[in-house]
Amino acid sequence: MIVSTIEDVNLNKYEPWELPEKTKMGEKEWYFYCRKDRKYPTGIQMNRATNAGYWKATGKDKEIFHPPLTLIGMKKTLVFYKGRAPRGEKTNWIMHEYRLERNKQLTSNPSTATSTVTITNAASKEQWVVCRIFHKSAGLKKVVMPSYVMPMSIGAEISRGSPT
Repeated sequence: MIVSTIEDVNLNKYEPWELPEKTKMGEKEWYFYCRKDRKYPTGIQMNRATNAGYWKATGKDKEIFHPPLTLIGMKKTLVFYKGRAPRGEKTNWIMHEYRLERNKQLTSNPSTATSTVTITNAASKEQWVVCRIFHKSAGLKKVVMPSYVMPMSIGAEISRGSPT
């Protein structure tokens, strides 16, 4: 018996606020397998539109390494906008799309694979990704302090020989 904990969902058919009910697990973040949908049959541009809006990529893709320095995949961050581009309204729905490195693309549905998943080159029409979707809390921002502003701990002061 095969038990799938990550659901296979076409993210273009659902709005982000509908996705939590499409999975069996998760309270603040939800994971899905998703086939990358091309905007045009012969093109490379991805279709990221839903009925109510679209997912817009932000920043550069981040590399994922397996120690020591083997590139195994990439992570793309997307933000959901209500409406149509370019005048959409930004929301707090965030998606992290994880994909294998170009020459190691998944070409069969991972949630239904029995024991192995076929891995081929990126030219394949069916490319699977894992998506992590969550709603970012409004008002909470990641604060990064420069190291020269951070207070030193007492233990660090003692180890440097500072008088206490």
